[in-house]
Amino acid sequence: MSIRGQEGAVLRIQASPTTDYSVALDVALHFKFATNSRLENIDIEPSSAIGGVAVLLENAGGTMVKNCHINGFQSSILVEKSPGVKLFDNTIAASTAWQVGSIPDAYGIIIVNGPGGNIKGNDVSGALFGIWPCDHGGTYENNYTHHNYLGLILCKVPANSFKLPSGETTGANFSSNHWTVTNNLSTDNFMVGYLVIDGAYNNKLTNNDASGNGTYDIELTGDSYRFGFLTPSATTTWSMRAATKASASRTVGWTISCMAGCGWIRRWMRVIEKKGGFRKPSGFRNLFSFLSLCKQHMEPFVNGLFLMKFQNSIA
Repeated sequence: MSIRGQEGAVLRIQASPTTDYSVALDVALHFKFATNSRLENIDIEPSSAIGGVAVLLENAGGTMVKNCHINGFQSSILVEKSPGVKLFDNTIAASTAWQVGSIPDAYGIIIVNGPGGNIKGNDVSGALFGIWPCDHGGTYENNYTHHNYLGLILCKVPANSFKLPSGETTGANFSSNHWTVTNNLSTDNFMVGYLVIDGAYNNKLTNNDASGNGTYDIELTGDSYRFGFLTPSATTTWSMRAATKASASRTVGWTISCMAGCGWIRRWMRVIEKKGGFRKPSGFRNLFSFLSLCKQHMEPFVNGLFLMKFQNSIA
């Protein structure tokens, strides 16, 4: 199936938001068992103040959503059991009604289940979670997330989080893993630009830019209860030096979750430090001497999990 709008085409459609998770999602455009479909060049708006789900791809592997403007919905693009979807060059402004309690949440793009997704060139704002790709083997490239609560979150959608129109409830089978996240920008989100949490593993984050986020620009977490339940450590996630085209003086705040003590940290940091760009802590000859002092004062913790914060210059 192919839906392509002419220049300036607007689809205004009714789909009500969900305030009770036991109620099935109300969907404007539902691609079900419609593999390799295309949705392109359409502005999608709710006919009421707050929309429900704008686009649901269910068992619709290989479908492309490209160059659409989606405004005012609780969930803009939701992917379930659809491998290899292509979400390209969309502009999404989610409903901000969650900020005043009218709805409990709002999302830009969510891949619940669907390996090999390709999310590229999207602009997402206004959501609780801007972009939330679960499952494995996807590519996340050249996206801009801004003015969300969280920009990008690599995580796992909890079980029974969404009730599909069929009445079936769903959550992610796997936390985000083996995603390549590169050349993205995440700015001015209320909390974190890029958050890796809840057992996400073997993801590679490279050459991403971030600034102006509320707590951290990039955060890789250990065990956490921030969402009210245990989300286990994110492991073997490598975040390399971020690059920016804008300014050599801006910095990215990192939280590194370290699982194997300072010896592991020293080995990892020696590799990264060779690439340059680290701001040396005041009063220390180099980053290695700073970490050595951390080890001296944090010896009881180095065989377990601890968090260390530092500033990474981006040039």
